[in-house]
Amino acid sequence: MNGLSSSASIDYALTFITERCCFKPFGLDFSFYLLGYVTTMRAWIQILLVVFIIFSSFSRADSTGLTLQPRIQVNAPQVKFQDDTQRWLNAHKVVRVGVWGPSHPPIGEGMVRGIYQGIAADYLAILQDSLQITFELHHYQNSTEARAALAHHDIQMLAMWNPERWPSHTTRASLPWLLDNPVLLKRKQEENTSASLSHFSLGAMSDDILAVPLKKAYPGSILRSFPELDQAINAVAYSQINALWINRTSASYLLHSRQIAGLEMVPDTTLTNLNLSFGIDSSESQLLDAINTALQQIPLASRLRIGSGWGLDSGAIMMQNPLGMTVEEEQWLKGKKRIEVLLHSQRPPISFVSPNGAPEGLMIDVLNRLTREYGLNFSLLSYQNSSERDALINTHPDALVLNDWVQGEVAPADFFTPVLSSAMVVIMQRDVPLPENFYQLKGERMAIVGDNPLISTLETWYPTLRLSKSENLYQALDLLKNRSVRGVVAPQFVAQYMLSLAPYSGLRIAATVPTASTELGFKAQAQGEIPLQIVDKALRGLTPDQLISLSIPWRQAEPEGIDRFSNKNLLSFLILAILFITTLVASIFWIKSLRRALQTGEQAQKDLSDQLNFTQTLIDNAPVALYARDLEGKLLRFNQGWAETVKRDGAMYTGKTLEQIDNVNQDALQRLESQYQHALETGESQQWSGPFTVDGQLHYLSGWTVPWRDRNGKICGLIGGWLDITEQQAMIERIRQTKAALRQANASKAAFMQSMGHEVRTPLNAIIGLLEMEIQQQQSAGNSSENLPLIWESACNLLSLIGDVFDVFRADDQQLQGMVRSVNLPQLIHSTVALYRLQADEKHVHIEVDTALKTDHFDTDSLLIIRVFSSLLRNAIKHSTGKTITVALFQGRSEPGETRVPLVLEVSNEGELLDPSQPDAETTAPVWSETGIPLSVCQQLATQHGGEIALESDENGTVVSFYFQAPPSSLTAAPISTPATEGINILIVDDYPPGRRALQQQLESWGHAVFIAEDGAQGLNKWRNQHPTFDLIITDCTMPVMDGFAMTEAIRAEELRNEQPPVPIFGLTALTSFEATARCLSVGMSECLVKPLSPQALHTILQRHFPHLSLTQPENEQAPLHSSLKEEMVKLHQQDAESLKMNLLQENRDEVSRLAHRISGSASLLRDVPFIEKCKQLENACDTGMCWETINDYAQQLFACMSQINAELLEEIAVDNHSSAS
Repeated sequence: MNGLSSSASIDYALTFITERCCFKPFGLDFSFYLLGYVTTMRAWIQILLVVFIIFSSFSRADSTGLTLQPRIQVNAPQVKFQDDTQRWLNAHKVVRVGVWGPSHPPIGEGMVRGIYQGIAADYLAILQDSLQITFELHHYQNSTEARAALAHHDIQMLAMWNPERWPSHTTRASLPWLLDNPVLLKRKQEENTSASLSHFSLGAMSDDILAVPLKKAYPGSILRSFPELDQAINAVAYSQINALWINRTSASYLLHSRQIAGLEMVPDTTLTNLNLSFGIDSSESQLLDAINTALQQIPLASRLRIGSGWGLDSGAIMMQNPLGMTVEEEQWLKGKKRIEVLLHSQRPPISFVSPNGAPEGLMIDVLNRLTREYGLNFSLLSYQNSSERDALINTHPDALVLNDWVQGEVAPADFFTPVLSSAMVVIMQRDVPLPENFYQLKGERMAIVGDNPLISTLETWYPTLRLSKSENLYQALDLLKNRSVRGVVAPQFVAQYMLSLAPYSGLRIAATVPTASTELGFKAQAQGEIPLQIVDKALRGLTPDQLISLSIPWRQAEPEGIDRFSNKNLLSFLILAILFITTLVASIFWIKSLRRALQTGEQAQKDLSDQLNFTQTLIDNAPVALYARDLEGKLLRFNQGWAETVKRDGAMYTGKTLEQIDNVNQDALQRLESQYQHALETGESQQWSGPFTVDGQLHYLSGWTVPWRDRNGKICGLIGGWLDITEQQAMIERIRQTKAALRQANASKAAFMQSMGHEVRTPLNAIIGLLEMEIQQQQSAGNSSENLPLIWESACNLLSLIGDVFDVFRADDQQLQGMVRSVNLPQLIHSTVALYRLQADEKHVHIEVDTALKTDHFDTDSLLIIRVFSSLLRNAIKHSTGKTITVALFQGRSEPGETRVPLVLEVSNEGELLDPSQPDAETTAPVWSETGIPLSVCQQLATQHGGEIALESDENGTVVSFYFQAPPSSLTAAPISTPATEGINILIVDDYPPGRRALQQQLESWGHAVFIAEDGAQGLNKWRNQHPTFDLIITDCTMPVMDGFAMTEAIRAEELRNEQPPVPIFGLTALTSFEATARCLSVGMSECLVKPLSPQALHTILQRHFPHLSLTQPENEQAPLHSSLKEEMVKLHQQDAESLKMNLLQENRDEVSRLAHRISGSASLLRDVPFIEKCKQLENACDTGMCWETINDYAQQLFACMSQINAELLEEIAVDNHSSAS
């Protein structure tokens, strides 16, 4: 560390001569003459020393090489450096490092043997591996030579460096690798204060003395230097010096390793810290960056392992800011160096001044503890009265004041963590009778210290007490001794201490003051907020047990001046005599018992051998593999199961680690090794499982690892085992595959049912539409037929029946949402019952169905009916104890003016309907199990749809009723309209030109004004700039640029913002699902129209939204297409086919789906059902995530259909052209 400065060394030597060599022969004092001679000699020596330093600066110090020998080895981190740093490391594979001085354990030692080991060596070894370089060590005699070598670039870095100790503009410090601070090592009987070290000898290492700072910190002390640490510590131990200035790390290590007793460490404030870093040549910036980067990457576990290996605690390793101070607090502490504290000098045992002038007391011990734990330095300022305290506060505005006591209930805001809590008591004379309680002291005169926080409380609640305020407790107790007062009010902690002193042996604690306990702590002044926060953080860092241990010595102080030696020794003698006699008698009986034990020893040994053989046999034949390993992972014991799994004789692996097992895959062994290490580090059992390949055969093992300890609790190794679960794992995998196959089959079934439902409904819808047109044409012609309405009604019933059947089979699909439609309720109930008749027959249960409805068709949610009724029917079948289950459906009486009819669906059986083991509180999500949805969830579903479920149960059975309401369905054909009298303005938004033109022709033929837009963006702009105002917007839902959904949302938002009335918007889509309709309505559309859109359907929708118009019913379904429209459709078919082929090659699923939807618009316009189905088939394949092979097959079918349609259109165009020419 830093050498003694030349001037300071000369001053020290000549002062020693002056003090020691003064003599007085013949009674004369020659010290004056000697002092003048010494002064002259000091000047000459300083001149010669300067000349020597100047001359030596031109020479280089010699160094000796050392071998790096780390003691604590850890894995070096793999670090990725910046490019310029890595290039520097590649170009400098050898880095010269300087060390100096004698051995300084545990930082660095072994130099006399030509090696270098210690904490610095351990970190150098880590850096050597991380940087991929070699450190060449050079040893110098002292720090001056080493720093000179660094300045001359003979070396590139120093092994240890502290920038505060050795400030230099040519040296830069790395991140610290050791957190350290200076201490004074002294004998325990020595005093701890700076004043006690004045005029005493203070030692330090020869290369460690800071003469000026030490002289300033300990004025008048005599400095002595030592070349070796052992010499210095022995000098303290054998009273050759009073104290040794040393770093804490070395002091702790040497006290522990040398087993030196009777010494203690006292914090020193000469320097802020002695943290050690690497000193790097300022010209080697890349080396500094590399070292800092590597140090940052060293794991905390590795740092702790190095520190614990050398006996260091975590405070030297873990963090540089143990208090978690803010930047403002660190800057304040760095600028102030010391925290000033104002202490009362006459408040024992809290704070007082000893006869030798040193401050003592509980708070002094607390401050010393904070200094030792966190390196905080304090400056103590004492006062005797309030005037002195006020003067100190004015001159030291940021000083902390020791608030003797405050009430815990009314603690001020600037009062932080308390040090001590104590009740208030009353001290009285021993010869005075004790009061039963504090209330008996009313009217008495009581002494109390003037700043006691209870004064205001006592004056308020006990006004009859006469309080005599004193300056300190000594005055109050003197008043009590003189019987001027009846008692003294003081904290119990202080009272116990004072009464243990000889002058107050005639006093005792007589009663407790019935108030809240008081607390002892610090208080900040106007500018003392920051130091108070720092001290509060330090106090919160101390555990309650540590604070209690600090207060214990002051709770019962030994009385002064009282001779208790005789009584105490007599009691000790009696105790020792009793213990001796007891030990003697016990020894006699113990010897007899040992003789009996020796007689049974052989038998016990035989029994133990038999037990060991039994245990070994039990372990060897256990069905699981068992083994034991030591701390290094070497195999100690194993059983037959272990050898069978490894498929080797276990004896060949005894004493070997996991990595040496050559017939098991290494990655699995590495995972198992990490489990071993984790178990050893945490001391807790570990569970593991995974695949292992043994001799090329796959095994699944599930095992455990438990650390085993000796009788002292030290971990000595591991005990573990495993169970071969290969067959169970294979079964689980088969179950998983079966489950996946069932899920796929269920999804395929759902897709099939959806597709079939669409396939069946499409021709029925066409039939119903044609029948409606035929009926209307006959009505227009004045003809009537009874068969056509019957056929139309039968077709509607068939469509409803088909819908019910598909809903029954799809009801268990949780993703499927229901929708209100016309439902034949009796038919739906019978269809649902038919599904469960086989299940009922297996239990020999008959299901009877009874319906009593005035009409069969109602507009309701069929999925809701199926789900609730199926759940009730499943539970009835499962839990029925009788032979019959009755299902009844009937309707109630509706209120006048109410269009909805009350309906009741009852399920009754003999027995309980629900499983009694099911809890009452079910989850709100549907739970699809063997017995369907739980009753509570059925109730929720019914409530959400305006219904209710009621349960009635008695000894005869259970009846569950489902109450709901639904309006009857209307199955009459639409009436014929009269001719139109006026038209409306309609905006058509569609990206498919033929579709736009066909719809335009249809609407214009009815007398309406039609405007065209090719996408949503154009439609939105035309609506914003509408001239004239649009009465209706008909938009396609799926378009490029902006689709119909986005356009509708934008229009509705602007209407709301501008407070405009909403314009009717009809959405036009080829999708027939509930989700498509729900999305149209959710964005604000008025209607959702499904392609192909018949004139009759459009006619009906227009009449619904514009009742003031009289629309003419068209005579034909659709007007023939014009030749130009057919030509445009052929051209668009060819363009769409090319785009579709390109996207199929690119496997662009979204674009293929969009094109299929676009082509379906043309198919709807042509009303070609096979063409429409091919388009929807391809679109559904893309949307449901089918494989590309299936998508390509559907695309080829569509291409073939498009080619046929194009050929037919071309033929029609040729015929039309020929007819026009003729």
